[in-house]
Amino acid sequence: MKSIKAKKGSFGYAYGRAYVIDKDINITKQNVTDIDSELKRLDAAVKNVDSNLKKAKSNADEETAPIIDAQIAMLYDKSFLEEVRRMINDEAVCGEYAVSEIGRSLAEQFEEMDNSYLNVRSADIRGISERLCRQLMGKDEEIIPDTPSVVCAYELTPELVSTIDKTNIKAFVSQKGTKTSHVSILCGNYGIPYLFGVDLFGEGIETGVELAVDTEKATLYIEPTDEIKKRIDESATQKCMQEEADLGDSVKICANIGSVKEAEAAAEAGADGIGLFRTEFLYMGAQLPTEEEQFEVYKAVATAMSGKTVIIRTMDIGADKKSPCVKLSPQDNPALGKRAIRICLEERDLFKNQLRAILRAANYGDVKIMYPMITSVAEIERINEILQEAINELEAENVAYSVPSQGVMIETPSAALLSDQLAAKVDFFSIGTNDLTQYTLAVDRMAEELDDYFDTHSEAVMRLIKMVVKNAHAAGIWVGICGELGGDEWAVPRLLEMGIDELSVSPSKINRVKALVADVMKSDTQDEAKLGTEIMCAPADGKVIRMSEIPDPAFSGGMLGKCMGIIPDNGNVYAPCDGEVYMIAETKHAIGIMSDYGNDVLIHVGIDTVSLGGKGFDVLVSENDRVTKGMLIMKIDRDVIRAANLSDMIITVVKEK
Repeated sequence: MKSIKAKKGSFGYAYGRAYVIDKDINITKQNVTDIDSELKRLDAAVKNVDSNLKKAKSNADEETAPIIDAQIAMLYDKSFLEEVRRMINDEAVCGEYAVSEIGRSLAEQFEEMDNSYLNVRSADIRGISERLCRQLMGKDEEIIPDTPSVVCAYELTPELVSTIDKTNIKAFVSQKGTKTSHVSILCGNYGIPYLFGVDLFGEGIETGVELAVDTEKATLYIEPTDEIKKRIDESATQKCMQEEADLGDSVKICANIGSVKEAEAAAEAGADGIGLFRTEFLYMGAQLPTEEEQFEVYKAVATAMSGKTVIIRTMDIGADKKSPCVKLSPQDNPALGKRAIRICLEERDLFKNQLRAILRAANYGDVKIMYPMITSVAEIERINEILQEAINELEAENVAYSVPSQGVMIETPSAALLSDQLAAKVDFFSIGTNDLTQYTLAVDRMAEELDDYFDTHSEAVMRLIKMVVKNAHAAGIWVGICGELGGDEWAVPRLLEMGIDELSVSPSKINRVKALVADVMKSDTQDEAKLGTEIMCAPADGKVIRMSEIPDPAFSGGMLGKCMGIIPDNGNVYAPCDGEVYMIAETKHAIGIMSDYGNDVLIHVGIDTVSLGGKGFDVLVSENDRVTKGMLIMKIDRDVIRAANLSDMIITVVKEK
């Protein structure tokens, strides 16, 4: 057995026989004598691919259909198809060779452009080129594994993932990819695990070789042992269990959707509501959707959720979502340009048309409205002006409507920093962690070469989230997460500690996230119980670390007693209980308190900080002093502690009487 470290595109565990796509096509340069016949063969292949794609689109949901539309458009793109014809004419070569060469050349051109949103188009070109080559070679329908398989490719395309027969597909693996690509999102929506960053052909992976995928460990196993397969089975059973976890009123687990079909899937999966309905997919046709068309879709989603909350996000066109019916001038950096609410505020009639449809649909359920890409309070005020116009018009026309609650997406650092002011203007927040991470770290999330810099667990992002939650709750509004972080096993416990009220993920992840949240709640309850029945306050401001996660076996193993840690926000240390100081360590890093309940409570500052000999510690109490809960008993110099490469975690240890 061999294990290979990879990168996680979408969550899951699986094993099966490798089905290698890229090695199935062996195209060589062949000259033809009858050019007219070769051009007719090309035309027939284009027609067949067009027919197959349209058939796939007829069975696709409203989120996948635009991806297929983009493939059909690429099939007829002049820069592609006319160049293929020219090459056949000028060089008298076979169609598949011309398609392969022109497709490769165009893809490389897009990859070299100084614009990551055009770079992404290279995958579309490769996808349609490969499909057309397969058709010319009589292999277009071959990608249908007849046994449980792990499909492997140098680069997966959205077209392939959305149209391939998934009956026997257990996982996807590719060499190229990014964690926030459309392929990763589609695989997550389909509930299929996906790993990327694997040198498939360098590792000599051939069709038929048994593979196992563990995305939690971000590892691909070649010829896995029975023990590995057993662990994969157990993990898949545990994490993908279908029974719903009972979370009570603690936190809502909602669904991100892009269609009525997905709303039905969310309802079936037991979602507590729709946390994000992406409406931009209604704008992917050649014509703008009418108010009536939008109303019918929004009404259908509200009806499908049977009274549960449905949050409709106004269109988020721009950046990586191009719309053929919303014309935008070329932009050097669309992510920082005219997109989302910026388009809506400039195209008032287009925006008002959507608002009217949402207002009308709000009569049929608990519909809420949410605005993306907010950066200022002034934008909310301009939105409210247009919303009021829509209300006045419906009133004058005697059309039934309801005014829904309003929220904003927090996906820019400016929105996070102004969240105290924004909270006074709206009814809820939803944090879009994908864009918030991109803008905070100044890393283009679509750029594959920057993937290692796109840190979804960034401390900077987590601090912004914590700030947003604090400001939201201070204003009496709730806050949710609708980015990929909402289903991240590392992040969920930390988000719950911050007080997040809602997590919204794809329908296929609902049960897994519910189970994860239930596990965290159970663990938290157990940890609280371990500290005994005495009610104590935190000895510092900061992030709570459970006993099992403290990086010192003397504490995590319970050798000194039952404990919890805090990573402090500042240098203040407080008494966690009422009592009497009975001990102060010679090196000043620890204080012992005998609580009024008779429990021995130790406040231990840092790990291995005894080596500092008291440097960086200022104890403000003396032995035999009386202390009260919340009283400042010590100040620490965190810079001194960290300069010595030591942890400044503040640990509370309790030995019950």
